[in-house]
Amino acid sequence: MSIMSDEVNFLVYRYLQESGYQHSAFSFGIESHITQSNINNTVVPPGALVNLLQKGIQFIEGELCVTDEGNLLENLDILGSIPLIDAVVPEALAERVQTIYRLISQKVDAKKKLNQYAAELQDDDESILLHGHRREVFGCDWHPTENIVTTGAADGVAGLWYLDSEEIKIIELNHAQDVNSKFTQSSDVTSLTWNPDGQTLATASTIENAIRIWNMEGNLLATLCGHKDTVMTLKWNSKGNLLLSASLDKKCILWNAETWQALREFQYHSGPVTDVDWQNEDIFASCSTDKLIFVCKMDSDQPLHTLQSHTADINCIEWNKSGDVLASCGDDKLVKLWNTKGGFHDLAGHTKEVTQLKWNRKKLLASASYDATIRIWNTEQCTCLQTLNKHEDPINSISFHPDGDFLVSGALDGLLNVWNVQTGACIHTKRNTNGTGIFEVQWSPDASYICVCQTDSDVRILDAKKITASNNSSS
Repeated sequence: MSIMSDEVNFLVYRYLQESGYQHSAFSFGIESHITQSNINNTVVPPGALVNLLQKGIQFIEGELCVTDEGNLLENLDILGSIPLIDAVVPEALAERVQTIYRLISQKVDAKKKLNQYAAELQDDDESILLHGHRREVFGCDWHPTENIVTTGAADGVAGLWYLDSEEIKIIELNHAQDVNSKFTQSSDVTSLTWNPDGQTLATASTIENAIRIWNMEGNLLATLCGHKDTVMTLKWNSKGNLLLSASLDKKCILWNAETWQALREFQYHSGPVTDVDWQNEDIFASCSTDKLIFVCKMDSDQPLHTLQSHTADINCIEWNKSGDVLASCGDDKLVKLWNTKGGFHDLAGHTKEVTQLKWNRKKLLASASYDATIRIWNTEQCTCLQTLNKHEDPINSISFHPDGDFLVSGALDGLLNVWNVQTGACIHTKRNTNGTGIFEVQWSPDASYICVCQTDSDVRILDAKKITASNNSSS
């Protein structure tokens, strides 16, 4: 690349003009003979000099953050941008390089300590590895009374696993069977949930954006069509006579669990609906990327309440067990507690997006974040009791032990941790050695097992009683 002095002079001349320095521009133009230049003034866009400087600084930043092997160093946002003058001062650039290497060294040391910690806590948990899915497994749900777990994957299959069988094999609930088994590029099973009576299972997939109803034997009972985009969440009310679905098409649909007909549609949101949760038998809340929460009643034409305070996408909502407090979390790094009259409290502390919320039976709330931490909140005093920070990567899933004394967490770093909620101690750690990440973890209703959904298409079942028993014996 060649740079001519006439070109540089012209860009400086234009910068002075655009910045309002008319006299300086006139004088500079005379001295640098701008009028004699062959440059076409009409083709040079406004702000050309500043834009060129910005790109030059970005190149310098990129050059500093690439290793000799050509790999890009990540998670260096803490450094901030290079000031313009520093970009041309060799001493300042050398100091920045030293800072980068110091941060890398700290990160490597932290990872070594976490690996050592995991090795110390690693235990032979006699887990059961279930093979059957052909692609990554996104989610799971336990049968309410039996040792049966269902899993959903990117292969368009929901798997039924009977754990009390002599030989555990997958019963495939194939979501393509009612569309002539045609290959679909996107065939994710996005949500699945058992009816409270345990007789039927509802699943949603990206195949035709449909909801499917199955019995315990894996037979298809009904296909519910009404959404025009991916269904993100399915929730039964506690009686099991109503099924609520929420979709990226910005609406919620209420379904009759006897006729499988749509009772009504709720189209209040202006963005994709990301989550829903029932307050009681006929009132539910929904949240969206439009930063709003609506509290709706099934027979009301308008929302009962509109909850507005989040400043970014809302990812998750959940009512507490008594239904008098709604918790929400979002990309604004906040957890919020709402009362039934619309008042709220902010729970601040996370440094990145908050993606998951779970209540336990003792009015404690757990929140999981992309900052790789979990926080346990006292919701009556609005204080943080514990910050759990043994993960390296964003946490995908958390689940409370049925009595609320323990919490399990899983992340894309392949690390599964079990925590004592009261003390904040990590009582069990298991790391997938082959780099396999974790999408979801869920404790069984009787506290016997933990289901782990993995990125390598396998499902792992842990002996949860053994893990918690070891904690009780040590304490």
